[in-house]
Amino acid sequence: MLARLSRSVVQRVVPLGRRTMVRSFAGKASEAEYNPWEELSADKAKLSPPLELHSDMAQYAHTAFLHGNSAGSLDAVEKDLAVVGKVLEDSNTRQYFEDPSVTIAEKQTALDAIVEEGKLNEVTGAILSIVNDDGKIQKIGEVSDAFAHLMAAQRGEVRATVTSAEPLSKKDAKAVETALTKRLEKGQTLVLDQTVDPNILGGLLVEFGNEFADLSVRSSVEDINQAL
Repeated sequence: MLARLSRSVVQRVVPLGRRTMVRSFAGKASEAEYNPWEELSADKAKLSPPLELHSDMAQYAHTAFLHGNSAGSLDAVEKDLAVVGKVLEDSNTRQYFEDPSVTIAEKQTALDAIVEEGKLNEVTGAILSIVNDDGKIQKIGEVSDAFAHLMAAQRGEVRATVTSAEPLSKKDAKAVETALTKRLEKGQTLVLDQTVDPNILGGLLVEFGNEFADLSVRSSVEDINQAL
């Protein structure tokens, strides 16, 4: 359904010129040139996400979080960004937004139509406009992923990924979960993913929040080889 919607929007707006986009972050609808980078709320500390990300697209996620939090629409923005990310996964739609011959203005017209037809939150629309103006709209999926990461932290979720050479037994899986749970702070909950990678030979790779531990046999073998 999303793919059909995005294709119909792109087909309809390609011949059209760009409509005026008003970047209206919560109460700023009358300020067409409002720049969220220059004018953040005086309550920034209260509105900021509980962690800071440093990927190339994270700045947009941080801005979306600040203004979404101020507007009380964090959940809506998270859902909207995920939807737009899925829309741009459609091959025809992605080709349109990656086509260098399509102007920023034409892409904005398509985005405006998607926002309108999808009834997306105004914070989402403003973020899409900023990302598009910077020529990075094809990377909106990365913004969505970063925003989801911030929202998980806001909910107190700590993500952990445990990779083993073969599936862990129930006993071992429970032991790992218990060990990681003990590292949580008050109010946090563990979201644990288990993956299998035969290439690590044995042992574990553990990602816990921003921490990483390589306890694999492969790592031990590499250490030995480097020492010889």
